[in-house]
Amino acid sequence: MVTMPGGLSYSQLRLLGTLEDIQPVTQHRLAQALPVSDPAISRALRPLETAGLVQACQDPEHVRRRLVSITEVGSKPSTTTGNRSTPSCVPPCSKPASRMSSTCATPPGSPGS
Repeated sequence: MVTMPGGLSYSQLRLLGTLEDIQPVTQHRLAQALPVSDPAISRALRPLETAGLVQACQDPEHVRRRLVSITEVGSKPSTTTGNRSTPSCVPPCSKPASRMSSTCATPPGSPGS
């Protein structure tokens, strides 16, 4: 695997770039956009969540779905080497998500906000 500046692989940078363009998005839609399988996107997101580059939260419209968005830290991948601090949250999640444990806020500008 080739590592790019910032310690991220090309695949991770591609995932972050795609996510930045279409966020917030379900894991399934993100997998379709890349195109990879749902299990592959789940495995790819795990280390990015741990590093604080992306966050996922429960979709308020469907309890089994997770909405994924990029964090402020994740939008600057070249500056993330060694940064393990907890990112400030960005919509749609009200706090960093652990699997199915947090709730999402309605994104600003959407119906019901």
